[in-house]
Amino acid sequence: MITILVPFKRGILIRNKPVKFLFNIAALEAATARLKIDLWQMSDVESYDLTLAILFEGYRTAQKERRKKDKYNFHHAVFWMENMSRTEQAKFVEAMKGLMGEFEKKKKVKK
Repeated sequence: MITILVPFKRGILIRNKPVKFLFNIAALEAATARLKIDLWQMSDVESYDLTLAILFEGYRTAQKERRKKDKYNFHHAVFWMENMSRTEQAKFVEAMKGLMGEFEKKKKVKK
């Protein structure tokens, strides 16, 4: 479980609050179900839509793990994605790399 500081808007102020996320295979399956695709079709979806769905389902998975009711909805996740700081985005990317693995381009060997 990872804690990420996500932005919340109150009036004209934007403040960061810590929110717990859990990125595992259940969150990935829930994200693909939200997008109405299969796991093998993830490359066919816009990357923004996929990361947004994974962010929100990671939040929901953490809430289920702690046996708590969801406090925030998908609209909050859109605001989080748009206004998250760079350091928190880096945390999110590291968590996603842990979930999906790093993708490396293989160098072609010339003969």
